[in-house]
Amino acid sequence: MSNEVDPKARLRDLAIRHGSQVAAATAIGVSPAYFSDLLAGKRNASARILRLLGLRRSVVADEGKPRKART
Repeated sequence: MSNEVDPKARLRDLAIRHGSQVAAATAIGVSPAYFSDLLAGKRNASARILRLLGLRRSVVADEGKPRKART
């Protein structure tokens, strides 16, 4: 079972609640262009945006077969 939450889904919900992407962007203090890029997957959400969405970034180690070092 996965605990992953898609930040884009949270952003879409925020835009719906505020009535538009522009209003949502203004509400969280970012430009409408940045908000649009986040929704389109062109940019990654910053730590500040993730906190505003009630999320945080986590890193999961892949314990699979080790790769050979590049030389």
